[in-house]
Amino acid sequence: MKALILAAGQGTRLRPETDNRPKCLVDIGGSTILAHQIRTCAKAGLDEAVVITGFEWQQVETEITNITSEQDSLKVSTVYNPFFGISNNLATLWSARHVMGDAFISINGDDILDVSILKRLRADNSQPILVSIDQKDGYDDDDMKILLDGNRITAINKTIPLAQAQGESIGIMKFSGKGVTRLQEELETMIRTETGLSDWYTKSIERIAQSGFPVGAFNIEGAPWAEIDFPEDLAYVRTHLQDLVHG
Repeated sequence: MKALILAAGQGTRLRPETDNRPKCLVDIGGSTILAHQIRTCAKAGLDEAVVITGFEWQQVETEITNITSEQDSLKVSTVYNPFFGISNNLATLWSARHVMGDAFISINGDDILDVSILKRLRADNSQPILVSIDQKDGYDDDDMKILLDGNRITAINKTIPLAQAQGESIGIMKFSGKGVTRLQEELETMIRTETGLSDWYTKSIERIAQSGFPVGAFNIEGAPWAEIDFPEDLAYVRTHLQDLVHG
């Protein structure tokens, strides 16, 4: 099983931390986001990680060299998204369509996560596409909210009314078998549209779900995680989640 880490963006909402380095290389307390993710993939027993780069890609490759010199249990390689400056992450995932293989787990480049999430997700073969979700008492406008029909996702976007949201995507998904093929087809279709470069890849997942293809919800059941979008997110991770960062 491999991981595809979507790390092409700059992360402008984290400036000045990201003025001269990509978001994935922000220091979260003695480790970069990317180093934490690669170590977590190795601990989860994954075989390979493919990091999709873009902004300041040379810095990312240097960091990967430093990380892999510490361990050899996980093969790490890169794919370059040449459209990173004018695109969102649908194009980033599309750029790696040729290395998806038979099964993979996608991880957003700003996620901090507990190893148990990857271990459980790796072992879950209940649906060809699985979207990791968290459920909480309330949601906000920036959450990637979801609607459910039983355990199947029917919608995934930020515009779902807060009162109707039944969970949020945490930016980690698994694709296997026909799920990989269906994703590749949808990415190819969407990248050719007028909005292809500006779309988020979650829109492709929503379109797949609404076409009738099974997209399951994988509930992380309270396992710790964080998404680092804003300075306050970074401060929270540095202050409260150091056990997770270094665990």
